[in-house]
Amino acid sequence: MSNIREVVIRGREVPARFDAYWNEGVALMMHLRECDHLHEIAGRLRLHRGGGYAGIDIFVFFLLYFAGGHREGIKAFTGRIGAFNERLSAMVDRARLPTQSSVSRLLADVTFEVVRPLTKWLLRDVAGVIELLRHPCMTTLDAQGEAWHVLHYDPTKTSLRQRALPEGEDLPPARRRAEGFAAPGYAGRKRGEVQFSRSALQHAGSSIWLDTQLAPGNGDQRGALASALEATVELGDRLKHPLNRILVVEDGEFGGVPSLTAHREAGVCAITRLNRS
Repeated sequence: MSNIREVVIRGREVPARFDAYWNEGVALMMHLRECDHLHEIAGRLRLHRGGGYAGIDIFVFFLLYFAGGHREGIKAFTGRIGAFNERLSAMVDRARLPTQSSVSRLLADVTFEVVRPLTKWLLRDVAGVIELLRHPCMTTLDAQGEAWHVLHYDPTKTSLRQRALPEGEDLPPARRRAEGFAAPGYAGRKRGEVQFSRSALQHAGSSIWLDTQLAPGNGDQRGALASALEATVELGDRLKHPLNRILVVEDGEFGGVPSLTAHREAGVCAITRLNRS
């Protein structure tokens, strides 16, 4: 008489469907794939690595991370991926999404020089903002019925606290993650030893970002403004909209002679607070 043996393997149950948390991220990934943008992103975002995960992997990871809309750390998010990992990565023809430690190593290889051209292309071309901004609802009418495109530009300073790092003969050399993108600066009432400046050029009618800059310390005021004005002029050219009817609303930080001169040379109108008597 033969013996019958049942073997039960216990493991994580794989859900049959994605939950609502992944809806926006999955929709974005499918759109980028259908438009063949993922292939071009993989070509544009090249990190200098010997092997393992590539730039497209970290792009997809953070696309899903920010699309979820929840404020949680990378470690918690990696755990949330869990059983969905293989199916999420298969949507973009990848084997698996990177783990928390792999993401940390990938971020260490990312430089502003690599990301900057990709940022411009993503904001102005991949998102299809030009067709949207051509719609009359995106403009603001003045008292004489003339259509204006109104933009907002106001850099934000973010301070970081630098606490003591563990040191010891059996530990690797201490390294702060803020090195390279944060530096001492005027923090005002904010608490922190170092800070960085993030500037964003935003279209008032649609809330679309057209340009963004990141700089250590108090930031590169003139360089950031030059980049924002370049994006503004490009917007006017692509929309075939007169530059003298594009208004940039700015913080008083740009109420000095150099900033106003830059606007005048670019032919773009600005409204700000004069920062000198």
